[in-house]
Amino acid sequence: MDRQRKRLADPVMHERRISLEKIARRVVVEDTLRMAKEHHIELFFHCGESCHIDPLQHGYVIKQEAGMLILRLPHFKAGSSSVYQGSSAPISGWVSRRFDDKQPSPTIVWRARLEGEVTLRSEIIC
Repeated sequence: MDRQRKRLADPVMHERRISLEKIARRVVVEDTLRMAKEHHIELFFHCGESCHIDPLQHGYVIKQEAGMLILRLPHFKAGSSSVYQGSSAPISGWVSRRFDDKQPSPTIVWRARLEGEVTLRSEIIC
C-alpha cells in the first residue's frame, strides 16, 4: 500500500466508521477524508427499484411498500445532491439482478469539492 500512496500526487486517505444507535433507530456513517489539495468527493446511496425518493432539507425520504427511511446527508455549504434513475449521462441509477438485464433504480449522489481533513456524517433513520 505504501508504494501506491507514493505514486499518487495527492492521495486521499479514507476511513469509514459505521455505528448503530438502536434506541434512536439510526445508522450513522462517518467518512473521514485526509488530503492536502482540493478533490471532487462523491457519496453514493443505492436504493431498490421500487423505492420512491422525496427531497428533504439536507436529505431525502426513501419510501417503499414496507415502510420508509430518512437519509440525512453531510451538511457542507459546498455540497449538493442529486437523484438519478435510469440515467445515461452520467450513467447512474441502474440495478442488474441477472445477466444482461438492467432496471432503473434510484441512486442518491452527494458531491462536493473539499480539501484538508473533513468528516462527512450521513444518517439513515428508521
